[in-house]
Amino acid sequence: MPNQSLISVHAVSNLLIGRNPVQNIVFDQKIMPNQSLISVHAIFRHGERTPDRAAHYPNDPYINHKYEPYGYGQLTNEGKKTMYELGNLLRNTYDNYLGNRYKPENVEALSTNVDRTKASLQLVLAGLFPPKDCDIWNDQLDWQPIPFNVDNKFLERITNHPEFLPTYNRYYETEKGQKILKEHREFLAYIKNANFWPI
Repeated sequence: MPNQSLISVHAVSNLLIGRNPVQNIVFDQKIMPNQSLISVHAIFRHGERTPDRAAHYPNDPYINHKYEPYGYGQLTNEGKKTMYELGNLLRNTYDNYLGNRYKPENVEALSTNVDRTKASLQLVLAGLFPPKDCDIWNDQLDWQPIPFNVDNKFLERITNHPEFLPTYNRYYETEKGQKILKEHREFLAYIKNANFWPI
């Protein structure tokens, strides 16, 4: 069997999923008696963030807002907490499978090349692999550096897949999808009337 990571974590910037990854996470742990877990793949969007500068539109009441202290398109403290919690959730769910220490050969970590996704990935990895024993290099800091790579093509491979848009559209025809649209109908109407983005 070829070498394979035990866990592959991917932070992406434009994946169209729920607002809070920790609340919307789904684990498929249906492993039959004669089966074993081979690999875990966690794909998540960045945490809560400030708006991008490019997201402004002509009627935007916040067009001159600076979003201090974070800046445009950056994680907020709430977003940082969410991503760290996601790492903790993955650790708690797969603790026995992953072992109690970070081992480079067991982890593949990828991010799109956007500040908020790179920061999100670092926070997920911090929650997933807190330093243990000989990995503790600073008693004041419960963190260890874990390398990751940037791969912008990863998101393209998902969104350009021929089943992506049909699956996405089918989701919004479901009861759950309709509920989300109903909950946000005022906001969607505002966007449409403000000449923001076509809906």
